[in-house]
Amino acid sequence: MRNVRRVLHFMVLPVLIGAIFYPWAALVPTLHPVVTPLTLLETITGYYPLINAEWWFIFPWLLLCLTSQWLFALCRRVGMPMVLLGALVLFVVCRFTINHVGEDVISVEPYRIIYLLLVTISLSLSFLLGAAAAHYGWFAKAKAQRGKLRMAFIVCLPLLILIRCFFIPVSLFDPFVALLFCVFLCALPKSRVMLGLGKVNAEMWLIHTFFCAYYLEPFFVSLGHPWLMYVVLILMTYIAAWPIHQLYRLVLKRLP
Repeated sequence: MRNVRRVLHFMVLPVLIGAIFYPWAALVPTLHPVVTPLTLLETITGYYPLINAEWWFIFPWLLLCLTSQWLFALCRRVGMPMVLLGALVLFVVCRFTINHVGEDVISVEPYRIIYLLLVTISLSLSFLLGAAAAHYGWFAKAKAQRGKLRMAFIVCLPLLILIRCFFIPVSLFDPFVALLFCVFLCALPKSRVMLGLGKVNAEMWLIHTFFCAYYLEPFFVSLGHPWLMYVVLILMTYIAAWPIHQLYRLVLKRLP
């Protein structure tokens, strides 16, 4: 029941953000959402987001969270290395299937549920790598080396991002790149800025494309430079995320 409670508590957040941001779509001429109870449910759960397509990740997260107890039981029974190997094989098969059929073809109805199941299975590799990191204490070990390897990690983190962006055009290695990114991040010095961003990271992610892609796209395009767009987007979403975060906490306090 803890996982069910975790899911229900998380789902309060997209409901709040949806209630705040989705009505503004009526003022944007290029957006003509067909609002029905079904489309709202599909949006909130990430099954088929009405406007903000970046909410797709909610549905796989729900499935992984609700099935995690069985995944972890399998890890205890078979062993973490064998489960990771199986997840890697399934990841390759699922990604190959999606790329072979064509994401534009398989991600729409009537194949949407098949697509989301393939995505969920492929994301289980990242989920299990995170579980392995906790099981073997990789993040804790990186934190313990924070002072000794500080400069090395500061150099390695942006280097890793550059290698992924410019020299690895496919997403086959993304789960491992993400794991290394998290390890390097744990080894960085403590930062009030990063801690502040971390407290509202879910809110920032759920609202960022409302600003840069749907409602204020002409403004962001007018900024001209990607780095400037990124800085402005971080500032805008951070400022907007804090009152949402406080409201979210108030609602959670009233839930069982």
